[in-house]
Amino acid sequence: MKPAPRILVVDPDPQERDLVLATAKNLSAECDWCTGGEEALRHLAAKRYDAILLDILMEDNSGYELCRVLKADPETADIPILFATTRNRAEDVLDGFQTLAFDFLVKPYRPRELRARLANAIRIRNLLDEMRLRVRFYERVLRVGRGLAIARNPAEAEETIRRELEQLVEGWGARGVAIESGGRAIFSAGEMAGPLAAEIPFDQSDVAGTLRLWRDNVADSEERVRLADFSATLARGMARHGIGLRSAPVVPSR
Repeated sequence: MKPAPRILVVDPDPQERDLVLATAKNLSAECDWCTGGEEALRHLAAKRYDAILLDILMEDNSGYELCRVLKADPETADIPILFATTRNRAEDVLDGFQTLAFDFLVKPYRPRELRARLANAIRIRNLLDEMRLRVRFYERVLRVGRGLAIARNPAEAEETIRRELEQLVEGWGARGVAIESGGRAIFSAGEMAGPLAAEIPFDQSDVAGTLRLWRDNVADSEERVRLADFSATLARGMARHGIGLRSAPVVPSR
């Protein structure tokens, strides 16, 4: 399961603490609170955060300066930062956006607005994570396709498939994965046991079979689409090298 979102609050003033913590709880998010920039950097070095609620004025570091530091670091650059201040001045807003802040809140917070803006920041963070995941995955699919295309013989192609299945197990937090046909595994990695997270039939280039993934949590619709693209790429490579499964029926697991 996807971990709960995590919010970091950087604010030396505890006046709004109860409201912020209650809002985070309402969003099913974990929340850490610190009072200055140096403490915030220590938190960020230890944990992954989905949103930062940052007061503009702090004793050890202004919010603007901390925002610049975070946006310059690839590890934290994509975390949405919401500036907070007791001053409602146009120059504060402009300065905040010039340092690449995501949003702006004026204290005292209005509960519904606070919740909506934090929820939106978390949603944006999730979308960015999903986009990066898709890009990395399809870069991998292209790499696999090229590897199978340039393999000099079936043995090299089979080694490529085995290696990619092993990486699939690790990258998807799975127990095991297999390419099956006629009730038997042609290729596999890990343990073919436990809950079945996905069964992906494929039929490409006269090669048919089923990719099965064993994992505690069921694959969602996005994962199933990516697995289908992955298995289709493998099937085309197998057809190119005449490896198994040719015209084999797709047999459901028992």
